Amino acid sequence: MTTHISPSTILRRLTALLPCLSITLLCLPVLLSAGEVEMIDGIRHVSNGAEPSDGTRTLPLEVLWQVNVEEEEVLIGVLSDVAAGPDGTVWLADRQLGQVHVYSATGEYLRTLSREGDGPGEIRSPDGLLWLPDGSLGITDRKPCQITCLDTEGIPRSSLHLRSADDEPLGFGDLSGAMCRGRTLAVCGTEFHFDDGVSSQNRFFAIYDLTGGEIRRLLEAPSGFDFEARSFDEPKLSDPLIAHLN
Repeated sequence: MTTHISPSTILRRLTALLPCLSITLLCLPVLLSAGEVEMIDGIRHVSNGAEPSDGTRTLPLEVLWQVNVEEEEVLIGVLSDVAAGPDGTVWLADRQLGQVHVYSATGEYLRTLSREGDGPGEIRSPDGLLWLPDGSLGITDRKPCQITCLDTEGIPRSSLHLRSADDEPLGFGDLSGAMCRGRTLAVCGTEFHFDDGVSSQNRFFAIYDLTGGEIRRLLEAPSGFDFEARSFDEPKLSDPLIAHLN
């Protein structure tokens, strides 16, 4: 079921997303350009200090435009991410409707891409948006661990199916976010498994190539629940690493 939301609600959601996106986008270049750099086993490692190399900056937010869904025919559910297009357009991931809404740089509605489903180019619950080197839009989703890819008009392109270091498919999971830099992807998400009455999950942050192959797993936090034993380990679920990945 879809619902109308007020302009002020949309504005609050976008305003809440922008600081997180700004921090992420600002931090990644720092990782690649600042700190002490050394090569270990052919892999570039960057060690950064506790303080920002270029100091701190305050970035005031300014409202450029807002969407009044009461006056338009566009339905907007729950926004999970926002991305700027190469041409200045604004792309909104709608987790509730399973769609991506596209607006111009001045706030004019242009089109809506994808729909809820499991077919080519379809998504279930999009969490994140990213641009790939070939100009296609990548969408992280809650389905088998893959990044669904579309061109700018919504035509499906080959999805990126993530694989482990052993070249095994990750299977069912939830990709909560991804970024592309050069020829590599930084992805965070959760793998889910259910075997012999035991439910397990593994939250991870890893680097992948553009074919979906894992290059290096940087962080992971496994946990599980045995339905037959009916045990609940609260300290384990509140582990700092798990909280960090969440």
